[in-house]
Amino acid sequence: MQGQLNASNVDILNRIRKSASLEYKDRVPVATQANLARTARTIRDYPVVWNEFIDILVNRIGLMLFNAYQFNNPLAPFKSGMSWGSIAMEVGNNLIEAENYDQLDTNPWTATPADVVANYYVRNRADVYGVQTNEALIAEAAENEGQLSGLVNMMFNAPNQSAAWDEYKIMLNSLAEYENGSGFYNINAPDLATSTSKEADGKTLVERIRSMYLRMNGFYSRKFNAEKCDSMASNMMLLIDSTVASAVDVNVLSAAFNLPFAEFVGRQVVIDEWPDELKGTQAILADGEFFRVYDILNKSASIYNPKTDATYTYLHVRGIYATSKQRNAVRFSTDADTEGAATVGRTVKSVTVATDPAGGVSKLKPGLVVQLVPTVTYSDNATDANAYFIVTAGTAAQAAAGKLPVILPDTGTYVDRFGVLHVSENSDYETIVVTAVATHDPTKSGNITLGTAS
Repeated sequence: MQGQLNASNVDILNRIRKSASLEYKDRVPVATQANLARTARTIRDYPVVWNEFIDILVNRIGLMLFNAYQFNNPLAPFKSGMSWGSIAMEVGNNLIEAENYDQLDTNPWTATPADVVANYYVRNRADVYGVQTNEALIAEAAENEGQLSGLVNMMFNAPNQSAAWDEYKIMLNSLAEYENGSGFYNINAPDLATSTSKEADGKTLVERIRSMYLRMNGFYSRKFNAEKCDSMASNMMLLIDSTVASAVDVNVLSAAFNLPFAEFVGRQVVIDEWPDELKGTQAILADGEFFRVYDILNKSASIYNPKTDATYTYLHVRGIYATSKQRNAVRFSTDADTEGAATVGRTVKSVTVATDPAGGVSKLKPGLVVQLVPTVTYSDNATDANAYFIVTAGTAAQAAAGKLPVILPDTGTYVDRFGVLHVSENSDYETIVVTAVATHDPTKSGNITLGTAS
């Protein structure tokens, strides 16, 4: 195992002797199984030799273990690296809203400043982990084969194990803080911990995860992050707990992500359990840079205290631990859907279309520009503007006879994506009828007539 000292007492004593001074080598023979106890007592009986022995054991071998050993924090691959200060900055920008091209507008100074979003994360961890080297135990362990490496591993691995475990818990807790603060976008999912039909419920969960993965991966959205800024998810990770991991075949999950099994395993993280604030969570699907975790300091040092005749070694860990307010993330849990619960089964009730300003247009002129405002009303009385337009136009007689032909955009008369009607400079239309058709139900529509028939 990385960071473990796997050596016999004889090997350790000889390794120390090899790195020691000439005086040490003159007094201490090469260790063998036959002279192990006598060699250990020789080292202990001479204070100068003993001090050098402890110095090499602690400051070379021990600190090597101290710095090398790491608990396998499954969230560590998603850390953001090093920060050379106590503040980390995250900057993003929203997309630019297009304007209608106007060849007569020659003013170059009308562009608006970029819509920049900035978040700052400050140092919120400054921990120290200390261990006292018990020299009496070291002396005893040196005389007993196999004991010395075990004692050294126990003393010097403990601080790093503790620090890495705390890091894992802090990163998990940052998810809870996100939920308590901004709140994850939530998708309702069955609880596999209490499910009596794990296969069916597991399939439902995978389908919902796959649906959101396909919706988020490579597409901009403002729905799934705390800042409500334009953000596109990439290199997404999936966090699941041990219960879900045991109930859902990882091959099924990798297929849901359209990834080879080996590649997907690197993006799936299995945790032991969710924090209390996230009870009921089945999975979290997030951008690969959702965690904003920066190491500021990871340093160890030791000092001898002559008053206690002991060596004290300390590990300092400082860092920034947070989750991004700009990166997209979705939680799958037993909680209600963030949106859509009220829209399940609703239907389009009516569609209307008006002009802004209200009042319509009584006379059509070539080059006329009119802002249209569609209103789609649903069965739950909610409204939106989710409609597309069809333009028909012609003479007053055609309008009276109900035989207005459909006008194609390439004629110069069209409705743009902002809902603005543009009438061609070459138009001789007397009447234009604009039909707004509900996107969710093309059988529902509403009209507005502009011109002589209005």
